[in-house]
Amino acid sequence: MKSSIRSFPSGQYVVSLEIECDAEDASDMGWRVQVIAKDEAELGRINYAAKTTTERLKRRYCLKR
Repeated sequence: MKSSIRSFPSGQYVVSLEIECDAEDASDMGWRVQVIAKDEAELGRINYAAKTTTERLKRRYCLKR
């Protein structure tokens, strides 16, 4: 997953990735990729990469409680 984020412009500044879950959804967990990046990163590009990667991974995986 980290390599797919790093393939985007400014991705070399990514420090770590986490899966963040929404606890409010009772049936399936809503989740997204949370990115920690260095100060030099272009946050708009990192945000786009995280959103795109989250959407692509959600088509492949479903997290259950």
